[in-house]
Order: sequence, then structure tokens, then C-alpha cells
Amino acid sequence: MTGPSSSSTMEKDLSRQMKNVGVKLSREMLSKCMAMVTNHNLTPEDIAKTWDVFALNSGARKLTAENWSSFRVALDKQIAKTPSQTSSSKKKKQKAAAVVSRSAMGKRSSASSTGATPSSSSSSLEASKKIKLDRTQPDSQLEQIVNGNVISSPQKTSDGGGDDSVSLPQVTPPKSTSTTAPSSSANVVLYSERPNAGETVLMFNPHNLPPIESSAEMGRRCVISQPFSSHLSGSYKYMTDANRHLSLDRHLKSMEKKMIQSHGIPMSCSEPGGETEEKDSEEELATFENVGVPRQSLQTNIGRICNDAHDGKLNATTLLLEGARHGSNGARIELDVKDVSTYCLFQGQIVAVTGYNYNGRKMVAKEIKEGLDCKGQEEKQDMVKSPKEVFGKQGVKVFAVAGPYTTSSDLEYQPLDDLLGFVAEEKPDVVLMMGPFVDMRHEIVKNGEDLVLEYQDGTKAHVCYEQFFAAKIAAELENMYAEDPDLKTQFVLVPSMDDAVSEPVYPQPPLESPLEKVIQAFPITEDMPYGSLGLENIETAGGKRYSKKAKDRRVHLVANPCTIQINEVTIGFSSLDAYMHMSTESITKLPVGNRLQTLAEQFVKQRSYYPIFPASSGNGRDFNLDVTKMKAFLMPVQPDILILPSLLTCTATTIAKGTTFVNPGHLVKGSYGGTYAILDIHPMKSDILENSKEEQISHSVSDRIRVEVRKI
Repeated sequence: MTGPSSSSTMEKDLSRQMKNVGVKLSREMLSKCMAMVTNHNLTPEDIAKTWDVFALNSGARKLTAENWSSFRVALDKQIAKTPSQTSSSKKKKQKAAAVVSRSAMGKRSSASSTGATPSSSSSSLEASKKIKLDRTQPDSQLEQIVNGNVISSPQKTSDGGGDDSVSLPQVTPPKSTSTTAPSSSANVVLYSERPNAGETVLMFNPHNLPPIESSAEMGRRCVISQPFSSHLSGSYKYMTDANRHLSLDRHLKSMEKKMIQSHGIPMSCSEPGGETEEKDSEEELATFENVGVPRQSLQTNIGRICNDAHDGKLNATTLLLEGARHGSNGARIELDVKDVSTYCLFQGQIVAVTGYNYNGRKMVAKEIKEGLDCKGQEEKQDMVKSPKEVFGKQGVKVFAVAGPYTTSSDLEYQPLDDLLGFVAEEKPDVVLMMGPFVDMRHEIVKNGEDLVLEYQDGTKAHVCYEQFFAAKIAAELENMYAEDPDLKTQFVLVPSMDDAVSEPVYPQPPLESPLEKVIQAFPITEDMPYGSLGLENIETAGGKRYSKKAKDRRVHLVANPCTIQINEVTIGFSSLDAYMHMSTESITKLPVGNRLQTLAEQFVKQRSYYPIFPASSGNGRDFNLDVTKMKAFLMPVQPDILILPSLLTCTATTIAKGTTFVNPGHLVKGSYGGTYAILDIHPMKSDILENSKEEQISHSVSDRIRVEVRKI
């Protein structure tokens, strides 16, 4: 039984956790939540996480007496997830092998689970890509796999007929006609039974712009380019003994110079290049000083936020400010922020702190400038400008989607089929597809079960993750272009840290076929080179000639993160859930309702797609961060559009006085459908282009964009 003091502490912790997800509890709701915590052995973090998911699904913004009963049901589901149930369900799934047995993507029709009807006619691929359905034979080769028998490799024939190619797979448990894994809860909504499919959950349209028409009807120009060389273009050696502190110190010195110029911080006489300034006795200037230098007057230090409690979370009492090696000798001093009115701080953040440091060991802050100054659009020097000829005349429609692309109960990839049905119907100019494509967190994949492809002649073969990607992702896209050779839509594929077919380190190089480059004389035992992702076939689908020019490609492979240009529009994106990491690792003192927007602005102010260091860990957030390649995950410019998919509530807003921030959510959330975003970027007004006397014109995308977040 908890005492009064521990109960009061728990209430404060619960209130703080709920504020972190945007909810201020009334006294009545706080009492009910505390009862759930006390009686059912839940933690305040469990309550907050359950509310975050509940709010996303129901659209609720406040916890009230009216929606408490529905929220209680969600809490009961959380209570039902006991360790014994979880472990038993895993044991059941580990007994299941994976078998491929589904017809080609060409058979996608109006009978999809969403009810959408693609305008293009459905036609199957060649007969060699059709699959033979064989799941009911009592002595099938599937049972031989489960019993440990060896499966022979498929034999190719040279009778002049079609080759036996790998078909689109469907992973199903053995000895069962069901394609879904057993559910741990009777209340789980299946993907095929999800309500409100295709419903708009968020609309950001401050200028009341109409949606852009299909690219097929308009025939508009759309050129995708990667003008920034700082991002990765290929694999690199990341298991090295390189000194990480050198990259961290270089970044700190670089940001220091930019922030002095951005904020107009005066230099002290002791600094190299500093000029002596005459100061009025009534006005005290906070001149720049190195970290750790004692001074009786107001000064400004620029350094990195660190945590004095190495094993605990950052809080207002454990803040440290670390200076650069050159000038400050890497000194760390205590940072007191009790007199600062507003702030948003996290580990690794570069800040300019104005305050007093009387003894050289403690900085009493009066003001904190977080990163670079975001000026108005007309004053911004770091925003990209472009010549008139690259501006599109008819605008651009972009789909932004983040994986996973199949539900947690199977490997059917039905959500991907539905998405591509919408793409075939609406024909956007660009589809930005972010991983994971083959999700390592999926129970079937995580438990190490075998993936088996069944061929037309009845033989089966084990496949690697690359072949599975080729059959499930690449073949879907290839068939899409085979059905409609005139389709102008271009796909941008971005890997994920959870992908089984990409390097497990951030920043990530683009998707590629690593083994086919190394083993060029590998024996041909399959219908595609071992290790190939099968993406090369997409460029020639439908009889198109292969083009060596990157701008003419149907599929563009880019790094994670990356900054690209679509015509004149600069778009930055990362498939890593850095937005959630920022929410978890930061401490804030902000007006109510301003937290999520402020968190999003930190990425732009820090000019980094992942400004947190050390990287966030725990609760499934662990990943490998290579800071020696920090330049590859820095923002070369302030993007016009910043896309960061996250488990947090879907968002679309203008940040940093010029950047449109979009969180499209994820296409699939567990066993039910998620969301994706549709961005309509209208063209620049012709009179502005014609009357401008400047050769380089500011994009002003935030004034001509419409964002819709829609359920799949």
C-alpha cells in the first residue's frame, strides 16, 4: 500500500506523462486514472501511451466523463496483455512456417477491402508469374518443410516456353487454410473489417486550395533530382574505430559560427576577430564567451546540452552545457534554467545561452536560443531559391506513405495492394514510399520462420529477404506499369531501420542489391540473381526502353534521410521515428497546446534529421547511430516540406516561418489500417514569375500547398 507521499508523486508523474501527449487531466479524470494505476499495476507511461493510441483512433482531444468508458476498454486491453499471454502467443507463432501461395497483383480488382475501383483495367502478368495454389494436400511439400525434409531447388526448362518466375507471395501458417495468425484479443479489428476506410482524418488547407487533378489528364512535367551531395549514395563501412568525438566537435564548431551570425551575437575582445565595442553603462551587451569562463557581466555561451545523470532521463536539475574543444577545452558546466520563461531542451541540442557565470562552474540562464534563427520567408538565406525555368506550370501531387505495408497478423500485403489501387486511380506525380518493406519487427519474420516460394510446377524453395522483397514489392510495381505502360507516376523508395533488406545503421544508404555486385558468377539456381531486389525490371515493364538518365526513371532509390527536389520544391524526409524520439527525450516549458509544433521546429533549427545524442533507447527505440557520418543526416538547407512519419498524432502545419511539416502516420498499425498523406503543391502564380526581376526566386511553398491525411 502506497503512502501519501508516494501517491502524490505518482499523481504528478501521471499528470506530466499525460501533458506530454497533449492532455491536461481534470481532478475527476486524474482520480480515475490513479485508480487504474493502483488497482491494475499499470504505470503512468502505460496510461499515456494507451491514450495516445486511443486519441488517434477515436479523434478525441480531451479525456472526459463522456469518453471515459471507451478509454477504459482500451485500458482493459492493455491490462490483458500479460507476459504469460505474450510468451504463449509467440510460441504458437514460432511453430508456423511461411508459405507463398497468392495470385499476381494483376488480379487486383474492385473487390478490394476498401471498396476502391482503380480506373485502369486489371490484367495479369505472363503465365510464368502465375502461382499454383496448393495448401490442402495432406502430403504436400509444406509438411515436408515443417518436418525438416530438404526441398529441391526448382529446375529450369528450355522448351521454349515461359520461364518459371517467382510469383507474388502470401505467407500462411502450415496445415491451415487461414491466412492470419491467431489473435491475442477478441476485440481486435481486422484490416478487412476496419471502419471508415478512405476517410479524411486531417486537412491542412490554410488558403482553401482545390485538389490537383490526375497527372495522366494534365500531362504535366515532373523532374525528381538529388542536388545535395552530402547525403549517402552507396554503402559504407560503419563497423570502424573512428573517433566519434571529432565529428561531434566539428558539428558544434560549425553550428557555433552559424548561430553567431544568425542571432547577431557580438564577439568579446578576447575572441579571435573580436572587436572592441564601446558599451553604454545603462545597456549591457551579452557578448560571446567560451563555456566555463567566469565573468561578472552578462555573457552568451554556445554549447551542447548534456545529461549529468548518465543512466536517467534528462530533467531540469541534470542539465549540463558542453563547450567545444577549441576555446572551451570541452568544458562542461551546470545549467540553471529556472529563470527562463520558455524552453525545449534535449541531449545533443546546440543552444546559445545568455546568462551569468560567476565562478566558471554554473551558468544561470536568462534566455536560451535553440539552434539557428528562423527568419521570415523573405529574409531567409538558407531556403533554396531556383531559376524560373524549373518551376512547374501545373503543380505536383505527391503521396507520402510509411510502412509497414502488411498487417501484424499475416504477410498478405493487402494494405499495399489497396494503396496501389488508389495510385492507379488517382495517378499522382510522385509516391514517396518509406520503409519498412520487409519488417524485421513482424512476428513471423522476427521469429526466424522460413519464407518459401512455390513455383508453377509445384516445387518450392526457401528464399532470402531480398527475393521476398522482389516478389512482394518490386513485382507489384512492375505489374502496375505492365498494366498501364503510360503511367507517369514515379516512386521514391526510402529504406527503414526496421527493414530486413537494408543496412542496420543510421544514416542508411539507398536500397540496392549488394550480393549481385560481389558474386557475379554465382550459379543460377533461381529465376533472379541471388540477392537481387528485382527493381531493374520495373524500368522496362510495359515495353518501355531502359534509360540511363536518372530523371527518366520510374523508381528512385534514395538514402535515409534524404533531401530531394521535385521540380523547384525541396522535400526532406526520414523514415526513422525521430519525432517520437524527440517527444520522449525532451523537457519543455511551453504554453499549453504548443508542444508538438515546437518539437517539429527543433529539426529545422538544428538543421538535422536526428539532432539527439546519445540516440534514444528503450521501449523498442534502440538503433545504431553512426555519428562519424553526421554530415549525411544533417539538412543541407531548410526544406520547403519536411516529412517525418511517426506514431504520434498525424500533423500538418507550418513551422519555422516557411517549412510545411507533415506527419503522415503509418500505413498499417498492428492488425488494422493506418494513414497516408496526399500533398497537392500548386504552381507559383504566373504574375509573380513574370514580374520578378531576380534570377533566383523563393519557392513560398507554404502559401500554395494543400495536405490531406487519409485512412487507407
